Amino acid sequence: MKQSLGLIVWPRSSRRRFAPIFGALAATLIACGGTTASNRDGAIADASVGSDIAPKTDGSAPSADGPSDAIGDAVSDAQAVKTIDGWVIALSPTLLNVLSLDTAGILTKRSVVSVPSLVRHFVVSADNRFVYALGSTILAFSLDATTGALGPINEVVTTLVNPSGVTIDPSGHWLIVSDRALGVFVFSVLPDGSVGAQVGTPMGGPFPTAGTFDPSGQFVFVPFCDADTIVRYVLDPATGALTPGTPEIRLTVGSFPNHVAFHPTGLSAYAFNIGNQTITSFNYTSTSGALEAPEDVAYLRSGQPGTSAGFCHIHHFALHPSGKFAYATLPEVGGLVAVMSVAPSGRLTVVDHQYYFLFRGADPLVVDPTGTFLLVGNDSGGTQSFRIDPADGKLTFTATSLSSVFGLRFVQNKKTQ
Repeated sequence: MKQSLGLIVWPRSSRRRFAPIFGALAATLIACGGTTASNRDGAIADASVGSDIAPKTDGSAPSADGPSDAIGDAVSDAQAVKTIDGWVIALSPTLLNVLSLDTAGILTKRSVVSVPSLVRHFVVSADNRFVYALGSTILAFSLDATTGALGPINEVVTTLVNPSGVTIDPSGHWLIVSDRALGVFVFSVLPDGSVGAQVGTPMGGPFPTAGTFDPSGQFVFVPFCDADTIVRYVLDPATGALTPGTPEIRLTVGSFPNHVAFHPTGLSAYAFNIGNQTITSFNYTSTSGALEAPEDVAYLRSGQPGTSAGFCHIHHFALHPSGKFAYATLPEVGGLVAVMSVAPSGRLTVVDHQYYFLFRGADPLVVDPTGTFLLVGNDSGGTQSFRIDPADGKLTFTATSLSSVFGLRFVQNKKTQ
C-alpha cells in the first residue's frame, strides 16, 4: 500500500474490489440527508435513493427534494443516455416500486404503491399486464405498459400462515401459492386480472418455496426446502387442479433447494441450493417433465467453507437471456456474486466472483432482457447495478440506487416512456 503526503492511497486492485462498497456507503449518506453524489464512479441519483418519496399510482415521477431524472446533473446530454425498454419492479418494505433502467445503469422511480408490511413475494403475469403481491393476503394490480403505473384491482383474504412464494401459470389463469407451514395452494385469476377463489385444498405438506413453471406451462416444479426434494406437479388448465408427479426429485441431504430455473433453450433445469451452497443442473425432457443426470457445482470461492443460510428465503439465482452465463449471490466476505459460464450442454462452471455491498442476508438478482446489466438487490442496503461483459459474463460495478429491496423482476414491454 502506497502513501503520499500522509494520505493512504489504495492499490488499484483494492479500489476495484471495494468500489461497490464505497458506492453503497455514499448512497446511505445521501439517503440520510447528505449531498448529491457525482455519477462518475458508481453513481447515485436523488430520485432513486430518497426514502421520503410519497407513494404515487398515476405513473408520474415521485415528488421529492431533487430532480425526477435519476441521472441528475452528472450525465450530460451529449452522452445520449436512453431508457432500456421495460420496467424494473422492486419490492421493498411496504412499497411496490416500478422503475426505469437507463443505459448508464441508473434506476429511476416511476410509480409506487403501498403494500402491507408482511408482503415478501410477488409475481408478474406472462403478458406483463398484472402484478400479484403475496403476504397474508393476495393483492392484484394492473400495470400500465406505457407509464409504469400500478393500479389496484382487488385483495383476497387467505388462510395462509407463512407465505413463502408465488408464481402464475403462463396462461394467466392460475396462481400457485406456497405456504411454509401449510403446503401449496391454487387460486383462480379472472379475465380482468382479479384474484378469485381458492381451488381445492393445500397440497404437499410443509416447507415449500416458490414454484417455477417449465416453458410449456404444463408442469410446475416446487422445491420443498427443508425436505431436500422437488415435486413436479401437473396443472389441469381447465380446473387448476394439481397432480403430483412421482417419484419426487431428491437432492443431497442438507441442500435446502429454494428455487428451480430453466435454461432459455428449455433443455436444462437448475436447482439453487442454499444449504450446501451448490447449484444442481439437470437434463430436462419437456414431454415427460423429467429432471435427469444431476450434477452439483459449488458456487463458493475455491477453498472457502460452505456457510448454510439456515433457512429458506427468496431465491438468488439468475440466468442471462443468452443462456451463456448464470449468477448467484452468497453471503461471504460482505457479499459476493458468483459468475458462471454455461456450456452448450447446460452444465455450469464458476469463472469469477464479484464483490458487492451486503448489509444482511443474500440478495435477489435480475438481468435486464438486453443482457446488459445485472441488478443485485439488498434487503438493508442499496440496489447495485453491474455491467455484464458480453464475452465472458464478468461484472463491472456501475451504480447504487434504491435501498432495502428483497424482490426484483424485469418486465419487458413494447411501449415505454
